[in-house]
Amino acid sequence: MAFSIDERRTALLCLHFQNDIVDETGALKDFGSAAMVAKQATLPKVASLQRAARDVGVKVIHSSVAPAEDDVVVVNKGTSAFSGSNLREELASAGIDVLLLAGVATNFVVESTARQAADLGYKVAVIGDCCASASAEMHEAALVTALPFLATVTDSEQVIAVLRREEVESTAVPHQ
Repeated sequence: MAFSIDERRTALLCLHFQNDIVDETGALKDFGSAAMVAKQATLPKVASLQRAARDVGVKVIHSSVAPAEDDVVVVNKGTSAFSGSNLREELASAGIDVLLLAGVATNFVVESTARQAADLGYKVAVIGDCCASASAEMHEAALVTALPFLATVTDSEQVIAVLRREEVESTAVPHQ
């Protein structure tokens, strides 16, 4: 079954891609996420996903990172991007009800944001290859245990193809 993304109702949330977390010389390099980010080329995949999203008018929202000119930044004060931030208000004002999640760490901010988003009634997709964690085991555990019950788990190639209106035979992104 083919599916589509309504760019007017969708936002790409890019969570915790700060240099201290994703750079192998960053302050939190010993946590391990930076090594996984480098090993699986997470940042180039996220950059491609952001370009494809912006090209079709999907709102791109960052939690604590440097945005492009038209992107939105929210500063969360807890594990979820919703905690202590104005994210819910930003989404409501834009008419957003579908969230695409990318971020570090898969088993912390991504999973917590997916949980809260699901509780709030959002349709959620987690872009697995645009996420990383302290270890491959933690990353995979989140992607195969908790997240499938909260969100659709997919990859950047699938989402980019859908954003570009290429024919895709899958149910990997929430139906509109």
